[in-house]
Amino acid sequence: MEEQGATTTRLTGSSTPAHFIQYITAFSVAVGSFSFGTTLGYTSPAGPLLMSNSTNGSLHLTSVENSFFSSILNVGALVGGPLGGLVINAVGRRWTMLGTVVILVASWLLISKCCNVMLMV
Repeated sequence: MEEQGATTTRLTGSSTPAHFIQYITAFSVAVGSFSFGTTLGYTSPAGPLLMSNSTNGSLHLTSVENSFFSSILNVGALVGGPLGGLVINAVGRRWTMLGTVVILVASWLLISKCCNVMLMV
C-alpha cells in the first residue's frame, strides 16, 4: 500500500522538523482566538466606564459614540468574512492567521493609547 502525504525530509530537504514555524503558528492561533473573545466581551463592561467621568483619561464617550464603538465589530465581521476567505485562498491559512494576529495586536495597542473615539474603531 502506498504511503499518503509527504515526509519532512522530502518537503524541506532536511531531516530536522520545522518546529519553529509550527510553534509560531500555534501561538498566533491561540492569540487570535483570545483576542477575538476579548474583543467580543470588551465593550460591555468598558462602555459605561468610558461614558462616565470616573476614568482618569481624556477619553469620554457619549451614548451615540458608545453605541457606535460597540457595534462596529459587526461591520468589521461583515467585511472581514468574505475578505478573509479570499486571503486564505490567496496566501493560505497559516499566513492569514499570522497576518491577522499582527492586525489584532496593533488594534489593541491603538485602543489602549487612543484619545478619541475614531482611533478606537
